[in-house]
Amino acid sequence: MNPNELHDYLLNLKNKNSLDPNIAEYKKTIREELRAYRSDQPTLLSTQLIPYPKDGKDIVFYSFMEAKDKPKIGEHEYKRLKLSWSSLRKYNKDIEVRFCYNGKDEKWKDLCDDYGIIMYPFHESFTGNEPNAWCIHRWYNLALWKDEHLNVLYLDADTWINGDVQLVFDIYKRDPVYGREELGFRHDPNLGACGEDPRFYLDLIDASILAQGGKTEVQKYCLGVILLNHSTHKLFTPEVMEYYTDLLKRIHTFKVFYSIPNYRIMDEFAFWVLLSRWS
Repeated sequence: MNPNELHDYLLNLKNKNSLDPNIAEYKKTIREELRAYRSDQPTLLSTQLIPYPKDGKDIVFYSFMEAKDKPKIGEHEYKRLKLSWSSLRKYNKDIEVRFCYNGKDEKWKDLCDDYGIIMYPFHESFTGNEPNAWCIHRWYNLALWKDEHLNVLYLDADTWINGDVQLVFDIYKRDPVYGREELGFRHDPNLGACGEDPRFYLDLIDASILAQGGKTEVQKYCLGVILLNHSTHKLFTPEVMEYYTDLLKRIHTFKVFYSIPNYRIMDEFAFWVLLSRWS
């Protein structure tokens, strides 16, 4: 099937359960469609799209958007970032740390000065009206550094660092992307999917990525901590992020087959689609 045909086929699964007489045929067909997707080797399209030196600059990246009329969220995030930055600087005082911020509170600038953090405004391509806008601004902000060769370690504000963060860059160098798999997915060590056929629930996620133009199987990364090596950040152009925004809107309006019960991580699903489309 082409992606559109597969997507239409997946939509037929709505409201079906394990007692449906045709469910075995659905499973067989979907798994057959995933055979090539799971067999093809990544072509590393990023190396074709962006010529890069492998010795790019290592930076740590944080991003925060003030919630309108909700100052307590900002106060909570301020405390979390202070803890994260203090733990980072305890073991490494030199690595460059960049922080994107879209508010007007001067205390954030003072906090950045205390820990040697460089503050940036948000990139103009981000409007704040996107679905899941509270967390996805980080990917739009990567366009701020489109002309730099970088290895970017993105960290959520609740990240506590127990050693020299430079070790992450030194150990995980070979591949464009490193991260931890989201809870409940195939290789997650803590909690797997459950039910009568848990493998099939995970098959459906791969099938839905394939139906959105995915090319190769990707890890289902949790995005609270993610390492983008070899100037992979250059792929997050405003044009690509327009597609990303459109995909999120279609998920949000139930126009995309989305089999994950948790809608808070639909931005992660959209991110996995990008990685798979880039191979």
